[in-house]
Amino acid sequence: MRDYKAAVRLLELLLKFHPCGLAVILGTYPPPDAEVWDELLALSRPVSEAVRVQGSPSSDKMLMCIARADEMDGIVREMGGWSNIQAAAEAVRAEYPEWWLHFVRYVDRVDGARGNYNSSMQGTPRALLAAELGLDPQTLSEHRYKVPAMIARKAMNGFQKMLF
Repeated sequence: MRDYKAAVRLLELLLKFHPCGLAVILGTYPPPDAEVWDELLALSRPVSEAVRVQGSPSSDKMLMCIARADEMDGIVREMGGWSNIQAAAEAVRAEYPEWWLHFVRYVDRVDGARGNYNSSMQGTPRALLAAELGLDPQTLSEHRYKVPAMIARKAMNGFQKMLF
């Protein structure tokens, strides 16, 4: 079984590039299909890493899309499936309600604000949110990035327990 880093990357991919990534993780929005995975992966890849395909563009593109989706689906299976990911997210929310609040607000107000930053604002979206929550910006970022790692670890540990 892969280490949980692939699971964390999958969750981050959803959170950063899917318009309803948190809702997917919580199970209130349908999981990505092959086409959506392909779009998310393309968005996450720098332009300099664009893949050039020779041959029949439509058939080669479809094969690449299926291969990438299969890899993502394999990671989801290793995490115990979407229901296990949802249960892990709910467990983290219940066990760490304050961290969860910080995480959700960060995803919504900081990650969601990319490209909406205005230099006339009295600080960056992260600094403004940290001040609003009474946190140091570094602590806020720590909560933002540790919550998906906790979800991934719980999902993978829960799935491993189901196997034995």
